[in-house]
Amino acid sequence: MLLFQWLFVPLMDLKGVRPDVILLFVMYLGLFWNPTGAMLVGFFLGLGQDTLNGSAVGLSALTLTIVAYVPHLLGARLFLSSVVTHLAMLIGFSLCGDLLRSFYYWTVGQEVSIRFMTRSIGHLTWNIVFYFALFRSWMEWLPLEKRLYED
Repeated sequence: MLLFQWLFVPLMDLKGVRPDVILLFVMYLGLFWNPTGAMLVGFFLGLGQDTLNGSAVGLSALTLTIVAYVPHLLGARLFLSSVVTHLAMLIGFSLCGDLLRSFYYWTVGQEVSIRFMTRSIGHLTWNIVFYFALFRSWMEWLPLEKRLYED
């Protein structure tokens, strides 16, 4: 996933906005795998993503760790197999990740090259397109049972 995000996703760049395939992958793991494993994978993929992109180390790691844990946190309250729930979580994760990134850049005084709304709408559009293209395919490529660690 990390190599795909680093090598092929830049080819899909539209005005500085790219899809975040790693976010989708970690969300899939968070929905259908144990939370500890999903958080560890999200954390290390986030560190790798920060290292390869040259961005603030730990920012993506924090975001992806949260993305992996939230489905476990909401599992008793939401129907996690629903496409509507997946899209709502994807919208929330995409917007919160962009907001966190913008807040970080604002606090360190770094100029953001792309405005928040432009970047958020672009990321959200890309992520929804890739959700429909990849999310169901991952169930065939990486079949995980819902919450393997539970009874």
